[in-house]
Amino acid sequence: RKIFRVTIVVFNVAQAGESRLTTVTLTVYDQSGRKVYAQQGEFPQGYNSFLLDKAMLNKTGLWYYTVQTSTDIATRKMMKGE
Repeated sequence: RKIFRVTIVVFNVAQAGESRLTTVTLTVYDQSGRKVYAQQGEFPQGYNSFLLDKAMLNKTGLWYYTVQTSTDIATRKMMKGE
């Protein structure tokens, strides 16, 4: 049985800025709403992803993550098992 240690958060940059890149921020929150992790990057238009290492989240259970650009924001749930 293979154990995956990475979660892939996929998102779409609908329209890139004049520099052809858009700043995107991934923020992860615990169940109480406390920010536990943040990562930022520059991405071109189209589908892109952040890699989230399992070790960055120290507990199992329900987590929330937000992917945000200067014009859009999306929040989703994820589960971390043992």
